[in-house]
Amino acid sequence: MRPIQLVIFDLDGTLIDSSDDIVAAMRQLLGEMHLSQLSSEQIMSFVGQGVDWLVRRCLEACGMYGEESVLAAVQRYRALYKSGALKYTHLYTGVRETLERLRLGPWELAVCTNKPENIARKVLSGLGISQYFLALLGGDSLSQRKPDAAPLRLLMELLDVEPAETLMVGDSEYDMAAGQAAGVWTCAAAYGFHGIETLEPYQPHAWLTEFPQILSVLGVGEAS
Repeated sequence: MRPIQLVIFDLDGTLIDSSDDIVAAMRQLLGEMHLSQLSSEQIMSFVGQGVDWLVRRCLEACGMYGEESVLAAVQRYRALYKSGALKYTHLYTGVRETLERLRLGPWELAVCTNKPENIARKVLSGLGISQYFLALLGGDSLSQRKPDAAPLRLLMELLDVEPAETLMVGDSEYDMAAGQAAGVWTCAAAYGFHGIETLEPYQPHAWLTEFPQILSVLGVGEAS
């Protein structure tokens, strides 16, 4: 691996565990719509391709397919989730300390998430880690989102870094696919929402079983 200059992080399932707030907002939405409730595992299996995908798949799992109902439900879910996005959400162990160490090194840090940009910024600010990142792109920042490579390519352009000098860190197949399409190095967060079995087919260049191991991947040893 060539020396890395830019590390791009996914958000949910990589930097933060937002599962309880996502499930709570979805269950409230389903309750308001008088639909059957889904398990936490089923709801979380639909996370990774943005709010529209999550809501659509949950409604389909409950037997609802009407486009007008889906569009209304997406807007309502956005409002519900935004209002409670920081109730249970927390950083994974070692994230803050590790980001602090990375900031002292030669790397530029960015976030590429399929979460709406305004909510992503709210969460990063609320958890006190927004200052570590030079750039952030959300699922609605561009017309394309992961697994499309466009957001990663834009971040590299903005920060003047080449693909061979960039590492994408994420917990989902969408992160790995976007990284491959952009021609960057990939690092899989096995502790996140999607699990090793989902990530293995993409043959990531590196693996994390806990966040501080990113220091070892970058050649500076693990957090103390």
